[in-house]
Amino acid sequence: MYKSKLISFYLRPSKDWIGAAILILISLSSYAQSDLLIFPKRIVFDGNNQKVKKVYVTNNGIETATYKISYIELDMDEEGKLVELDTIYDNQNIASKNLRIYPRQITLLPGESQVVKVQLVNERNIKEGEYRSHLYFRSVPNPKNPEERASGEVSDDNISITLNYVYGISIANIIRIGNPNIEVSIESFKLEHIQEQNISVSMSFERKGNISSYGHIEFEYISPSGKIIHLKTVKGFAVYAPGNLRRTQFGLSILDGLDLNNGKIRATYKEEGNDRIYAQEVLNL
Repeated sequence: MYKSKLISFYLRPSKDWIGAAILILISLSSYAQSDLLIFPKRIVFDGNNQKVKKVYVTNNGIETATYKISYIELDMDEEGKLVELDTIYDNQNIASKNLRIYPRQITLLPGESQVVKVQLVNERNIKEGEYRSHLYFRSVPNPKNPEERASGEVSDDNISITLNYVYGISIANIIRIGNPNIEVSIESFKLEHIQEQNISVSMSFERKGNISSYGHIEFEYISPSGKIIHLKTVKGFAVYAPGNLRRTQFGLSILDGLDLNNGKIRATYKEEGNDRIYAQEVLNL
């Protein structure tokens, strides 16, 4: 899931000046500060004749919120960061050309939910391959008068600044045409850092084939006697096509009593929904 935060600065200077608005887009790669809940986290049209998918949206906040719904095009870099595309290249298969959204704007009371429908259209004209765009929910600021938003008295020599936050969250929408094939391998699995019972490991995921990978990573400790202890599960891990490499690092908490000088750590990358194993690798301690 891609999250962004748009910060609107309203400047209220002296009466001889003209007010200005400055918009700054800040990418949030690790957490959301929005009160919008979205399910599912991604949708896939994969040739099963289902032409309409439903996305369930809930306002989990304490204020009424309005969201505009559209598509944005994102690419994943080798560090796993989703970056908005300024230019669409030939190897970028865009799904939004064949997807329709209804409705395109929603207003939700606190605790209220609504269904957003995504329809696949003109699928017969799509060439074989995987196509991806991101369904984007962008909050609409409270439409109060700027004069009412500014607080305090303003003198001729001072500037009053009011901050308004505009949040955005997106989920991947994928179309798959033809027979999918994919191979994933875990490379350069290394121990990076040990501090008491906490360790960090790094690895690279290499993808081959005509579709993206998406699933969860399970980390396990295997003792010298063969006992297996679960350490951590990382959910929603993707290597999006057309990219074929993702480098990453994870922190793992080791239970007291485990010998970090012996044994092994096993990483298993499994496909979402059916637990098919994409890749598995073992790190000897």
